[in-house]
Amino acid sequence: MKILEMPKLNAEDVYTEIKTNSKNTENIDKRDRLENLETLVFKRYKEYEMINVSLELISESTISDKMDKEALGSCYNRNKSGYLEGEVVSTILSIQSAQHKNSCPYCGIDKPRTIDHYLPKSVFPEFSIFPPNLIPCCGRCNTKKNDRWLENGQRLFLNFYYDSIPNVRFLTSKLVYSLDEENQIPTVVFELIKHSEIQPKQYDLIERHFNKLELLEEYSEVIEEELSNIHDLVIHNETLSIEDHRENLRMQARMFARKYGVNYWKACLYDAVINCDEFFKRIC
Repeated sequence: MKILEMPKLNAEDVYTEIKTNSKNTENIDKRDRLENLETLVFKRYKEYEMINVSLELISESTISDKMDKEALGSCYNRNKSGYLEGEVVSTILSIQSAQHKNSCPYCGIDKPRTIDHYLPKSVFPEFSIFPPNLIPCCGRCNTKKNDRWLENGQRLFLNFYYDSIPNVRFLTSKLVYSLDEENQIPTVVFELIKHSEIQPKQYDLIERHFNKLELLEEYSEVIEEELSNIHDLVIHNETLSIEDHRENLRMQARMFARKYGVNYWKACLYDAVINCDEFFKRIC
């Protein structure tokens, strides 16, 4: 897990340009409404930025009119043929690292093909097209998160623009074998651990993030292919010693950690294999 590159877009300019290019229709007087809401929206932008690491403290939206909500919500358009809406999304995606273009920040499993509104636009329509509120993520995480973000006054998910991600291991895994020694494929169990360098409040947020997205269970389910790759790598290089195999796997684990962070699920898996004598005993 690593933080994303913050989009360097002027949020007020984005809003103004969308407003300028909006049209009133028989269904909604969008342009007029965006004009009337502009001062309020810009004030909310400033509030968001002032408490960006403590968004649980943000005040409730005062926008209650159904048509106002519709006008603001329609500012976000995932269709790239949209005037500026598509450009905003494209810009956010284009500035990310090669790793983040291909790996969802929320889970690290799938490609980020959707955009999540960190503060849901159904609850905070004023942030529908606010760039710092738009986070690339995969479809599974977007669906799982949905409009959830706060529970009992506490945020449920990491914000990959503003929250710091600890550079110490809080995700670990272990290989569990059956008693049948002919069974070479283990079960992999992932766990969160409290590292002494992580503040309790920060760890609690990490734990909520993993629990609400059911990441530990998801990692254990998607691990089969990667574990098969490791198994194949070892079993078809019979001339190497066990220590040579371990060193090759260490190099791969370090590469994953450099690119995706020390808590990337594949880095954790490789470390678990490296430290599991039973793995090598059963296949070497």
